[in-house]
Order: sequence, then C-alpha cells, then structure tokens
Amino acid sequence: MKKRTVFIYILIIAICILTATSKLSGSRDAQSRTIAQTELNTLMIQVQTEIIDISLLSDVEYIAFARNICDLVDASGTIIKAVHFFRNCFNRAPSTLDEMMKIISQEQGGVFGWKLVNRQNTHFHMFGKNGAFNLKFISADGHFEVVYNQDGLQLTEEIDPANMGTFNFGDSVSEKLKHVIYDILPFFEWGNSSEQEANDIIYLLLINDKSSNAVSRFESYWNALYPHVWIKTGHAGWTISSTLFYAILITLLLKPLKIYVT
Repeated sequence: MKKRTVFIYILIIAICILTATSKLSGSRDAQSRTIAQTELNTLMIQVQTEIIDISLLSDVEYIAFARNICDLVDASGTIIKAVHFFRNCFNRAPSTLDEMMKIISQEQGGVFGWKLVNRQNTHFHMFGKNGAFNLKFISADGHFEVVYNQDGLQLTEEIDPANMGTFNFGDSVSEKLKHVIYDILPFFEWGNSSEQEANDIIYLLLINDKSSNAVSRFESYWNALYPHVWIKTGHAGWTISSTLFYAILITLLLKPLKIYVT
C-alpha cells in the first residue's frame, strides 16, 4: 500500500513538472512550430508545382532533401492530410523487382542501402487476395520503402494504393515512436492516398491470405539476397502482431480526440 502511495506522489510530481515546463516553453515552441510549418508548406508548393524538380537531384541530394522534410515535420509537431499525402511525391525507388535485385546484388543496396523486409514486418502491405505475394524493401535509414507485387512491379497509387510503399516521416528502424505518430496513425485516418478509403483499412487488417506459394516466394528471394542468413518465416499467412494490435487500439482511442491533427 505504501509503495502504491509513493508511486502516486511521484506521478503527480512528474505531471506538475511536465506542466510547468510546458508552460515555460509554450510560446517558444509555438513560434518554432509555426516557422517549421511555413517552411514545410513552402517546400510542398515548390515540389508540387515543379519549381523544385526533385527528379533532377542525385540520390545523395535526394536523401538530404527528404531528411530536411522529416526534420520540418518533426519540428512542426503535427500531421495534416495534405502533408500525409505529400510523402507520396518523393519516395524514390527502383521501378521493378529486377532492378532492385541488381542494385542489392551488385551494389550492396546502393546509396539507399536497400534491404528486403521480413514477412512479419510487411503486414501493412499484404492486403487483398494476392497481398501475401508482395515483397517489401526498405532503405538503411528507415525512411524510403517500396513494395513489389508477384509480377515484379512497383506498387503505386495507380496500381495498388492499399499496399504501395510509402515514404516514412519517422524512421521505422530507430525512431519507432515517431513512425507510429507521423506515419501509422495518419495511415489509419486517411489511408495511403485519396484513392484508398480510410474506412476500409480496419476491414483490410482482418484479411488473412494463407498461401504456401507466397512463403516459398519470399524465402527464395531472401535466400538469394542473404544466403548465409537463416530465418523462420512462420505460417503461410500473416498475423496481427502485438505492435499492430496496439497501434490499432491507440488509433481508435485517439481518433475522436484528433490529438495528432490540427
């Protein structure tokens, strides 16, 4: 009982400290967020109107540009619908699976450091009848990603908006909390693009497409890329992991409050 009382006191003190700190830095943080949002909006307009032609950037310049966008998103402290969809404008990746395989085998992943993602972490890109056949690759910094279907084609807004790879504002490798806040929660709110009905996302998560052929396909590519690495892929379909479960739960709790949306 005493331990519980002490814990409650510590919790109250912590809340008071956080509240006081928040008030002291509130005006400064608000000004910083406004500046970041203004800079981000300016860059969005310049890219969308091709004042800045990002297709002309080298891979190194492209990565630096993308990281600047991520810094501005983080500094603004919020995600709105326009910003969420803007990430689809600059997710650079090889257009076919054959091109990706050449980059990984000949250039060790290239400038982006591409790696094949295991099946357990491809849940959000395996929706639908043939979704279990999709292969997902991610860059070394955790920001760029791409998904290929069983025909070896890159999934895009036009081909498959539900399963396409999307740029991550939060590094999905080392900044998982930011990834949840800036990428996963907005995904549950709006989907990957305007072509995807956000209300269908929870329904899509319930689909379980079991296919032993899909597992064999994944293993063959994994073994080709990483011949000295042994992995266990699990069963043929996919399950909702604890991380995914909590992401859905948090989304359902936060959605009415609009905490992460201005």
